[in-house]
Amino acid sequence: GRARVFGPFMSEAGLDLLFEGGGDGFIGGGSLWGAPDAEYWEAVWGGDIEVAREHARRSDELFPKLWLPGGWGGHYGAYQSQLKALMALLGQPGGTVRPPRLPVTDEASLAAMRTILVESGLLPRSASVGS
Repeated sequence: GRARVFGPFMSEAGLDLLFEGGGDGFIGGGSLWGAPDAEYWEAVWGGDIEVAREHARRSDELFPKLWLPGGWGGHYGAYQSQLKALMALLGQPGGTVRPPRLPVTDEASLAAMRTILVESGLLPRSASVGS
């Protein structure tokens, strides 16, 4: 038989592990990139390591701005609460969190997340909070 191995989150370290040790993919929960994630895999499968590494580097830069070490908590709310707020800022369908989780409604937190999305290139500067 053959074991199917999935590595850590899409990152430079994860990319190195994928090429050094092999594997079938990554855990992809909570990625906000959309199409660039698919382009990353096309680059990996096509052997274009530099394109894949650039996307992994951008992910490595974004992740600590939003998520606490380990990735299961956000700087602005619980994991699910923050992820759904980020998706709403990006105009992605995600709905709202279910109890006992509470939505992120603090305007300062929403503005900080929006700034991070703009600085990462995920959101145009002209987008308003909540759009």
